[in-house]
This record gives sequence, structure tokens and C-alpha cells, in this order.
Amino acid sequence: MATFSACMLLQHLTKAFVFGVAGFVFRDWLPLMLVMVAAGFLGTWLGLRLLHRLSEHRFDTLFKWALTLLALRLVWLGGQRLLAGG
Repeated sequence: MATFSACMLLQHLTKAFVFGVAGFVFRDWLPLMLVMVAAGFLGTWLGLRLLHRLSEHRFDTLFKWALTLLALRLVWLGGQRLLAGG
């Protein structure tokens, strides 16, 4: 896990450097970036707490239902777009 984290850190720092050289103004987007980092941290924390409370079988069932509902939503949105002509 530590090796993966270190690799991800290097990857993100490289991207940040390239974007900075390309002229991206991080200061303008700093509040949104901080909210995104906080949301990621909170989601990870909540997800780990949930995983410790669920059995593997129950998690698999909930995960499959969530994927099914998301797929049905995509089909619904695609159908609406197709019927709307565009």
C-alpha cells in the first residue's frame, strides 16, 4: 500500500507540474480542490467503517444491486436522449 501511495503521489505531482507549466492557475481552483480532497477523505473513512460492519456476502449483494441500478439509470438517460433527438 505504501508503494502504491508513493507512486500515486509522484504521478499527481508530475501532473500538477505539467499543468502549472502549461499555465493552469491553481489558486483560482483551490477551494474546489480542497473540497474534493475533503470529500475523498470522508468517503474513504466512511467506506472503511461500512466495510468493517458488513459481511462479504452482504457487500457483494449490495454492490451488485448498486451497479444494476446505475446501469438502469444509464439506459434510462440514454433512452430519454435518444427520444429527444440528440
